[in-house]
Formats: sequence, C-alpha cells, structure tokens
Amino acid sequence: MISSRLFFRLLTLAAPLMLTACAYDTSIVNQTAHMPDATVITVRDGQAIGPDCNKLEDEPYLNNGWLQAVHRPEVAFGCATYNNLARMIANPQDLVDPKRYPGPGATNSGAAVQRYYDDKVKAPTTGGSTTTAVSGGGQ
Repeated sequence: MISSRLFFRLLTLAAPLMLTACAYDTSIVNQTAHMPDATVITVRDGQAIGPDCNKLEDEPYLNNGWLQAVHRPEVAFGCATYNNLARMIANPQDLVDPKRYPGPGATNSGAAVQRYYDDKVKAPTTGGSTTTAVSGGGQ
C-alpha cells in the first residue's frame, strides 16, 4: 500500500506532466475560423450551388485516429446543411442582387410595439373601416 505522503509527492510530480500532455492546441482553434458558413453557397448559371462534400469521404479523415482528431476542423462540416439550403432557395438571383425590403424599418416597428406597451395606441383617423371577404377555395 502506498503511503499518503508518497502519493502526494507522485501527484505533485505527475500533475504538470499530465497538464502538458493535455495542453490545448491553439492551432486547432485558429483552423475553426475557416469553418463553412452561408457564404459557401454560390450562384452559377441561375442555380444556387452548395459546397463540395467530397472532402468528408477522404480516407485520412476517416481512419487515421490521431490525424482524424487533429484535422477534424478542416473537414467540411455543415456541408449537407448548406447543400440543402442551396436547394431550398426559391430565386437564387436574390443572393446576387437582393431586393430591398418594402416594409417598415425596425425603428418604426419597434416604436409601434412600444406605443402598445405604453398604452398609447391611437384609433385610426379614417372615417370608416373596410372589410375584405375571402371565399372558400373550390375544386
């Protein structure tokens, strides 16, 4: 049986070694800055194109153990998500030349909500109200 004094000495000597072995690799953090985001979706010939997911199938990333952990941030994470997003875009030209939002800005909308909270909502100034009838859909 190990005495508590010997155990404490071993622990005191081993702790710095364990911390050194578990040192945080800052190069991995710097690599994550290059992870994909929505800018990987491009427009070519009127179609939205997602990123290339072939890098996910490369052997070194699948079977090399330590290399797999070290290079994991380089793998095209989010590839399927961005490809699916590219397929859902109704008008890819909006990515190249977006239309300006015709509605009220955030300032006006926020002020309207604040008036509601402050109970300062005014009745409409028009003399009457209008209604619109909507008929049911036929087959």
